Amino acid sequence: MRNNDAARVFAASALKALLTLIRFCLIPLSCSAQLIPCQPVTSVTGYKILLDELRLHDKNLASQKEAIMDLLFFNMENQLSPSWAPIRCDQDHRSPAGEQSFDTNTITRLAERDVILEIWGDINSTSDILLNYVLYPVAPVANPFIRRRYSPADLKSGIDVADWLGRLDEWKGYALLARAVRKEKKTALSFDDTVADLQEASSLLKARYGPSPTRPESALLRFAERTRCQTIDAARQNPHYTGGLKAIPREQLMRECKID
Repeated sequence: MRNNDAARVFAASALKALLTLIRFCLIPLSCSAQLIPCQPVTSVTGYKILLDELRLHDKNLASQKEAIMDLLFFNMENQLSPSWAPIRCDQDHRSPAGEQSFDTNTITRLAERDVILEIWGDINSTSDILLNYVLYPVAPVANPFIRRRYSPADLKSGIDVADWLGRLDEWKGYALLARAVRKEKKTALSFDDTVADLQEASSLLKARYGPSPTRPESALLRFAERTRCQTIDAARQNPHYTGGLKAIPREQLMRECKID
């Protein structure tokens, strides 16, 4: 009898400990459910870019965190046309732990709400910046996650960091690529816009990646090129489309895209 009571007490204690770990997101596999929602996502229209909290690990930079976020967001808004909707989620303290914060349902749900890109990261110093990107619409065909480390030179202050981040056009390349994929899925006969977005995205990203892209970067570039080729081929075969892509000779398309 005493053994049974001891077993029940142990089981209850173990269950309580497990629930505590889940509640405070100390078990990595349970953390996807703990990603803090970004409230404006449900009310803002247009193609959305989410800017999450940037973690600042340098004491001097941390004291300028609000100014950095304000200037970064201001610079992002100035680079975007009215059809884009940048949203600040840092004020909700949304800061994903990593890829494990995003399960399949989360990715699908946000893509269906026209969230095309999410950005967060760590600023370790003025010369060591780590940014994470999620390109929601490219899943599940391609890996939606890109992780990039930057080593900018000659930055002295938090304002310099914010200005550098605001002028970083790489995020726009990801946004264009993701928007092209999303637009193709939801808008009929959007072939010309889709191809234009993909071409601009590839140009921006190739310039940023340089001559030796990493394996994930190379895979994303191949995905962009493959999607561009497939879009042109679909436009040429669509009887309702009458735009300029129809004029591309099939021989040229086969040569450039290796389409049978």
